[in-house]
Amino acid sequence: MTDYMQRDGDTLRYNTADRYYTFTPDLFIKRQAKAHEVRYRQWDGKVAEHAFNRQRIENERDAITFISKNTSIPVPRLLEWSDEDGVGCLTFEALKGETLGTLYWDLDPEGRERVGKNLMTFVTEVLLPELRRLRSKTLGQLSGIVFPPPRVTSYDKRPEWQSRTSSTDRYVYCHNDLDLHNFMIDKETLKVEAVIDWEYSGFFPPEMEFPFWTEGKEASWEEGHCREMIALLDAPESLDIEAVIDWEYSGFFPPELEFPFDSYGMDASLEEDHCRKMIALLEAPAATLERTSKVEALLLVDFLFGWLFGATVTDGM
Repeated sequence: MTDYMQRDGDTLRYNTADRYYTFTPDLFIKRQAKAHEVRYRQWDGKVAEHAFNRQRIENERDAITFISKNTSIPVPRLLEWSDEDGVGCLTFEALKGETLGTLYWDLDPEGRERVGKNLMTFVTEVLLPELRRLRSKTLGQLSGIVFPPPRVTSYDKRPEWQSRTSSTDRYVYCHNDLDLHNFMIDKETLKVEAVIDWEYSGFFPPEMEFPFWTEGKEASWEEGHCREMIALLDAPESLDIEAVIDWEYSGFFPPELEFPFDSYGMDASLEEDHCRKMIALLEAPAATLERTSKVEALLLVDFLFGWLFGATVTDGM
């Protein structure tokens, strides 16, 4: 255990950069950290607070209600919102499962394969389709303000982002942090019990929903990708799509075959390693997806990334 985690019987308390968590058998409480509870960055000793501290926790309150009313996506049940001395606090009904990042390493190879397949099925068949049905002509969070996720604001620290409108409802609801540790997994069925940590969610161009489940956290922080997202946020109306053309190669394929050219470009799509993986997928899609090893690799990258930058596997809760 670190200095930031304390256990007292059935109660576990934990704090991250600017959040304080309490876990009991029946409740999960998440609130803004008070001054004496903040964490400090390992490399310079400064407070590790993220931007838009107050707005983020209010946005999660609004998002949980919005998602539960408008989709079938499983989210924690919000029991109470309180505000004492400027400290926003969310109280949820406790979830019985564990985060994928915690549970995965306790599973045998068969269990790891099952949970990997279940995750990919949930993301591609439930989560993304339902989120993309939620559309708006206005960019930003539900309250009307705009704050992108940290991978964007790390390259652009402006104190305020402008909301914009489009001639069409091109903005879709994005979670904006679908890191593997933000999926709670039922320990018996190994299926997704809930998607957690909706602080950065809102209506954004669909390109903002980074595919952590296939690419991992490290790739989401690459400067080229982040600056593309900044440009998209600054002038999204200039990228309104009139039509999609050239459907010669279209058809029914595994979803992994749809390469994200908008994020990685043509050269990356032609890399030998990627192409050979797609060939294997086409020859035996049910047996060669290798989702288990992919999830394991992403978790390892995520763990190392968190260790370097002062995060932990529970930072996303």
